Amino acid sequence: GWAIDLRMWRRIWKIGYPTGIEGILFQFAMLSFMSFMTLYGTEAYVAYQIGVQVLAFGFLPGHGFNVAAATMVGQYLGARMPDEAMKAGWQTLRLAMLFMGLMGLGLIAVGEPIARWFIDDDIVVPMAVQFIWILGLCLPLMAWDFTVGGALRGAGDTRTPLITVMIALGLFRLLPGYIVAHVLHWDVVWLWSALFLDYTARAVVLGLAFRRGKWQSQQV
Repeated sequence: GWAIDLRMWRRIWKIGYPTGIEGILFQFAMLSFMSFMTLYGTEAYVAYQIGVQVLAFGFLPGHGFNVAAATMVGQYLGARMPDEAMKAGWQTLRLAMLFMGLMGLGLIAVGEPIARWFIDDDIVVPMAVQFIWILGLCLPLMAWDFTVGGALRGAGDTRTPLITVMIALGLFRLLPGYIVAHVLHWDVVWLWSALFLDYTARAVVLGLAFRRGKWQSQQV
């Protein structure tokens, strides 16, 4: 029927709003991080944009494993098999890390041809290659973010990924990035290296939350 079910709306809102806020915070952080790039000139900014396009390609398998983890965990919890849900989450993570780790090695191997496919500039290309290498090394850590975050969301826990993003982006990407760019004035490679801190923090926080297992008994 067309009657408004307020109870269902509250349940949907409880699950949905943290993910919405998470997306907004991520986009804000991306814009803030790009503003740091303006201090390093046009060449560094162009190299960063090339890397962002490559990263968008690298995200694709991560989204797939995100859906797989959410589906498997949600399915097992629905069948009242929390131990199998835990097992499925870790197995999906292992597969995601293997796949995205190999993809990262592939990106490192063909970093220069990829960069020159975008632009044939002898100043921009070496910088873009450095950024692509950093992204390639970060892909296994990104597998944690996608897979474990997806597993928690499949269990109805959307707050933990939100809190993780707030901690990782604020304390481990934007703060170090600001210090490197505005205070220390270090090379742009150090700014890009803040991605390691960001995704390492995500892997640790999400991994601990998933291992703790509170999501196994969460009411949605």
